[in-house]
Amino acid sequence: MKISVIISTYNSSELLIKALCGYEAQTDKDFEIIVADDGSDVAHRERYEKYASELKIPVSYVWHPDEGFRKNRILNQAIIASQGEYLLFTDGDCIPEPDFLVCHRNNAEKGRFLSGGACRLRADVSAKIGFSEINLGLPFKVLKMMQMGRLHSTFFIKMGAKNIGINAILDKLVPVKMTFNGGNSSCWKKDAIAIGGFNERMGYGGEDCEFGFRLKNYGIQPKRIRYSARCVHLEHSREYYNKIVRFNRPPESHYHHDMRTDVLVIANTAKNMATALRKDNYQNSIVFQSAERILLSYHPEVIRKYMPRPNPLSWLKGRRRDYTPRWLKISEEHSKPVSILPADLYEHACQKLEIKNSEKKRLVPSSGVLTIMHMVEASKAKIDLFGFDFAGWKYHKWDAEKRLIEQKINQKP
Repeated sequence: MKISVIISTYNSSELLIKALCGYEAQTDKDFEIIVADDGSDVAHRERYEKYASELKIPVSYVWHPDEGFRKNRILNQAIIASQGEYLLFTDGDCIPEPDFLVCHRNNAEKGRFLSGGACRLRADVSAKIGFSEINLGLPFKVLKMMQMGRLHSTFFIKMGAKNIGINAILDKLVPVKMTFNGGNSSCWKKDAIAIGGFNERMGYGGEDCEFGFRLKNYGIQPKRIRYSARCVHLEHSREYYNKIVRFNRPPESHYHHDMRTDVLVIANTAKNMATALRKDNYQNSIVFQSAERILLSYHPEVIRKYMPRPNPLSWLKGRRRDYTPRWLKISEEHSKPVSILPADLYEHACQKLEIKNSEKKRLVPSSGVLTIMHMVEASKAKIDLFGFDFAGWKYHKWDAEKRLIEQKINQKP
């Protein structure tokens, strides 16, 4: 069985070269690589071509002009160009372990696709991963990586499990939802063709999950190799467009044609999000799964100082006022970068909204106004609002928030 490794990339030749270095170090040699380039500029293409010409593994290259995000189209071209009967999809910022292909080959089954994952590294650690570290397999050695800097807690679980031989057990027992992850998933070529390949109508974000949903609908069931086939994701700046930010629980119908979500803002003290967490399996929803990053809108210090405690009956039912630890844990479990808005931003918003000290336990700045103030003050990007009706919970000063947000947006260049 020949495997075709399809690597997506865009203007990230330095990362792509590191990924190719990882494939040159594979113990399994019966494979080809197809680089699917969504319109990288000349400088990046020339840098890639210089390195690829010296590789001892078969590498093909498909490219089309940069006309916006068309990753799905170039992936489909790569599928057509592939010679293998089995397809492994990954990204140009993911470094594979030397037995990465062996794990995919040994776990491949008819009627199944393989659902893997990537272990994210922080930016400062990612910058220290070079060719020598990749050739020596250091990104997969916990003690060596600890010397390079701070690591996400999930790194120790994902890397340590295989190092002590319990990866196969965790792959069977851990209840993390199995999705098609574009950084580490594989399927039979005939199945990918049968469902029509990737959806070229979709924008940035979630295109891999949607591909997996259609595989499932076609009868192809997932098989988890999260802890067996390991790769590390090098953190880097994103090239695509301005950020798309969504809040809390947007209708899942919004995700049929455009699943892009750069930042998902979650009100980590709100009752409706607590219900989503406890009862609705929100963390496994397409809304959460398609998000690149999670942003918690209320700092724990703010929650302790201003948010009311639940009444005794609500507390007995499981209601809490601060769900920050739970959201942090869930974000880590799903390998999603997570951050919290600073406490002083809340105080600044209260001042701008003219919420008096005596009113701070009754009136609350919304997630929307806090996030938009943060974005405006942190960048020069143009901000457009869609679906904001400035109405809802009675404890927000909606009229004042509307005036403040419009003022903030209009003062941008």
